[in-house]
Amino acid sequence: MNRSIRDKPDDPTNLESWSALQEANQSITRLKAALRHARMVGIATGMIAERHRISPQDGTGMLLAISNRTGRTVFEVAHEMVRTGYVPRQPP
Repeated sequence: MNRSIRDKPDDPTNLESWSALQEANQSITRLKAALRHARMVGIATGMIAERHRISPQDGTGMLLAISNRTGRTVFEVAHEMVRTGYVPRQPP
């Protein structure tokens, strides 16, 4: 018979399993957020590279420079660019 964690809440093994399950769920949540952020940064990098006809590496550098100059995270800058379609001019 397959018992669930709720069958014996006082059993330490089940509490350890519950804790491990909670940790796994938190890890999954963090990984999903990281993936969303990476995709957004990748899209923004591509937008910069296309608009300025530069390499993706240079596009990443420009995104980082904008982030540093504005005091915002790379994700915040990327998200705004993707949301609005606005790509800042290349600095001189």
